[in-house]
Amino acid sequence: MSTSETSTGCPVHHAAMPTEQNTVEAIGSLLANFDAHSPVFVENREDVIAAIHASGCPVLHSDLYGGFTLFGRYQTVVDVHQHEEAYSTRYKSLPTTPGMPNLIPSARSGDEHQEYRRLLNPHFSAKAIKAHAGRMREVVDQLIDEGIERGTFDMVMDVGQPLVGIMTMEMAGLTVDAWREYVEPIHMATFRTGTPEEIGKGWANLTAWIRKDIAGLRDTPKGILGDLIVNARYNERPLTDEELELITINLLIGGLGTSQGFIGTMAVYLASHPDERRLLIEEPALRRVAIEELLRFYSPQTMSARTVLQDVEVEGVAMKPDDRLLIAYCAGNLDPTKFADPMTINLRRWPNKHMAFGIGPHTCIGRHFALAMISACLDSLLEKAPDFQIVESGVQRVENISSITGYRNVPVSVDKR
Repeated sequence: MSTSETSTGCPVHHAAMPTEQNTVEAIGSLLANFDAHSPVFVENREDVIAAIHASGCPVLHSDLYGGFTLFGRYQTVVDVHQHEEAYSTRYKSLPTTPGMPNLIPSARSGDEHQEYRRLLNPHFSAKAIKAHAGRMREVVDQLIDEGIERGTFDMVMDVGQPLVGIMTMEMAGLTVDAWREYVEPIHMATFRTGTPEEIGKGWANLTAWIRKDIAGLRDTPKGILGDLIVNARYNERPLTDEELELITINLLIGGLGTSQGFIGTMAVYLASHPDERRLLIEEPALRRVAIEELLRFYSPQTMSARTVLQDVEVEGVAMKPDDRLLIAYCAGNLDPTKFADPMTINLRRWPNKHMAFGIGPHTCIGRHFALAMISACLDSLLEKAPDFQIVESGVQRVENISSITGYRNVPVSVDKR
């Protein structure tokens, strides 16, 4: 058995991981100076998380990106979320995404965050989203029908991305026909597929398009943004164009990042587990429970950074203002002190209080929206193309899972009509 220590003295027992020796050594090196952008983490995510928990002290330190501390225990992630006075959400990635604006509401904290959420929550309640369920199913059915006509389609690029793009644009009141133009810069920044210069240019273009749409909505209000323009009051004043822009970008990132990638993940899992696929075909009432379990295990939102605002102690680690910490949702969701047999996917697991959408005051405002779209995709896929097969040669995972995990491409083949 080989054992190493983090700088807090917490041992990491590599013998607990069923991997080849060279992979064990790579994971050990990763844990000694953690980097969420590392290919080792991408290729060995579950083994890395198992090693973090096997230590009994899921705390890692890193000298990278100015230095930070990672916390992977479920309860610790909860505690950080519940103490907004101690941590800033302004910069939620390590390193900071180039050109990332101060989004509303996700990058705000305290009273400011609560006030913006008060304005937005009614539009994203379970009841409000249910009113769009029929339209979601109509869109995804059309997308999958078109794919069946061709005999092949990509669950991410031909189904997940257009579904999320179209529904987000429609609900927001934006120009629906321009969804592809809106998607590209979001996709580039979220999945880190472009250079810093390309990402910065993409943000500039996106902002210009949003400003044009907002100007039109002031003349002809519609959708969520139109309602905010007419009725919303932040501290008794109307929302500014800048606030509306930041809300719009936040909504686009939330949907286009996590939802489309997870739709691909779900398809890959079911294709490689035919018994589970058959179970969900025969027991459609189980599908929502199964989605929650797959969200727990694969946790599309991997991690989120915080900046310390005051002297605090977390897991015995003394932290001071301006220190950086990384809270690992993916590790919290596989914490054996919270979930029985966490490394096993159990499609009947319930209750399932995972943190795939965050937890506490900063729980993703679009949680019900995302779940509705994912459910529509699963229902349509299993009912229209139950025997779909993955085209392995075309599958492409997200290369960088520091904030979002999933797939960029999941081509499937089906029987043509």
